[in-house]
Amino acid sequence: MTDFPVVLTTAVDNTTDALAKHLNNLEAKVGINQSAVTTSLDYWMRTGWVSGLRTWVYVGIHSFKIEGVDVTSEFPKGTKIRYKQGGDFEYGTVVLSAFSTDTTITMATNSNYELAEAAITDNYYSLASSPIGFPNYFSWTPVLDGFSTNPSVSTYTFSLNGTVCHVEISQGGDGTSDATNFTITLPISFGGVGDVWGACGFTKDNGANLAGAGYRISAALSTLVTIYSDMTTGAWTASGAKRTRLTTSYII
Repeated sequence: MTDFPVVLTTAVDNTTDALAKHLNNLEAKVGINQSAVTTSLDYWMRTGWVSGLRTWVYVGIHSFKIEGVDVTSEFPKGTKIRYKQGGDFEYGTVVLSAFSTDTTITMATNSNYELAEAAITDNYYSLASSPIGFPNYFSWTPVLDGFSTNPSVSTYTFSLNGTVCHVEISQGGDGTSDATNFTITLPISFGGVGDVWGACGFTKDNGANLAGAGYRISAALSTLVTIYSDMTTGAWTASGAKRTRLTTSYII
């Protein structure tokens, strides 16, 4: 901001002059109550969004770059993103930031929002857990293995809180099994050092709803959740109707 100091000033009573511009710039920086100035502290604290200030440039449908400067420290994993490209705000979540001449920011792949090869405006980022307007979850389109026909009426959603990814999978209609395995790709790679495992909420094998719980596991650094027909490593029938419902959470 013009004329706003970048280091602390040691002012002395009855010696240091306070000019009108000093007060004006202080008010502009801090902001009045309910300030609409997006660079003011009032706006940041009230909305959770910090103005991006620098220009963001399209790289891919889920990535952009900031040219000529290393700002990777401002965009750790889990940082929330907000921007416009001619319409309403669109959103994303950072999964990787890397610097080599430019800083490239990669967001989690989702089926709700995609960057276009066009100007990016009104850009903001946030480290808050729930900044104003940020969606509760995103959808993604996974790749399934173990089916000749994938389950129908299915929803696949995820959300990020910091570096913790929470996934919900609900397969409402049957798929047709053609193998004894069952895997689903995760929306974001698992970055933990140990396996994440637990029970499924519902499982169906060879047309029958199973009385016992199925078992799901994601290995360290995996891109998959692997599902078994029982709480050990039970195989699936390579024919008939098959599907599941489950939730899982892991570190990205």
